Amino acid sequence: MCREEGIDRIFVDAAHAIGSIRVDVKEIGADFYTSNLHKWLFCPPSVAFLYCKNPVLSNLHHPVVSHEYENGLAIESSWIGTRDYSAQLVVPEALEFVNRFEGGLDGIKGVSQKDRPCNKVKPQGPVM
Repeated sequence: MCREEGIDRIFVDAAHAIGSIRVDVKEIGADFYTSNLHKWLFCPPSVAFLYCKNPVLSNLHHPVVSHEYENGLAIESSWIGTRDYSAQLVVPEALEFVNRFEGGLDGIKGVSQKDRPCNKVKPQGPVM
């Protein structure tokens, strides 16, 4: 729909999507897709990911300039000074933990959707 309106680049901010709905970033077709991992993947609050459909975008840079400037967004973002990277380092263990649940992330998603109050109540009358 956006492309039909002449929008060049589409950025999807799907903060809590991972784990609550099925996500296929390639199927969505956006140029950029971001989501955090703290809600359904049990990671620390500062952990997120950014998907770039075309990772060779030369005019996209990390907001904190470092010695890796102009080496591509992934490299620019990999080391931006004296911050604490321990939150990102737990991602492999968090994925391993999630996969211990029956059905892994899909199993968690199924339970989270089944137990939502909105899935148990049928609306009556007109919806405003």
